[in-house]
Amino acid sequence: MTDTNNIVRVAPAGTVAVAKFIAKAGVAAGTDPKNGIDNPTDYTASGANGAKPGDTLRYKIIGKNTYNTAVTKFFLSDTVPANTTFASVALSPVPTKTIYRVTPVGSTTAGAWSATAPAAGLAAGTVIDVAVDADNNNIPDALAPSGTLTADFTVTVN
Repeated sequence: MTDTNNIVRVAPAGTVAVAKFIAKAGVAAGTDPKNGIDNPTDYTASGANGAKPGDTLRYKIIGKNTYNTAVTKFFLSDTVPANTTFASVALSPVPTKTIYRVTPVGSTTAGAWSATAPAAGLAAGTVIDVAVDADNNNIPDALAPSGTLTADFTVTVN
């Protein structure tokens, strides 16, 4: 065969999978996977029932890089669910430095990245982004090939 256009196209191999799991006692790890990501022990992708006002809900958002190269400026994001109030967020594995960005309810503009964690009490509809910043430049770091990052969110039912 003859190459008539001198163009070679290379597509990246892999994806970035993201899945959300809510705490539910008695669920075995890997029994309720979502988007190619296994659920952690005592977490389910299927949902949980029976929350009452004042209850604390814990959930994890897991991002997994299956590309053969790093994904630059990687962060996890979630909107505080309806009928809840934000309590906290943390990354695991725990990085040297975590940065956060908040988009208030009704705003289309995200705030600046900051090392200051969002205050508890943020209303439903608030968007919270969280990332690793090991190089201290207030820009999310890359997620390595085959890397995984987990954001552990806690909210209170209104």
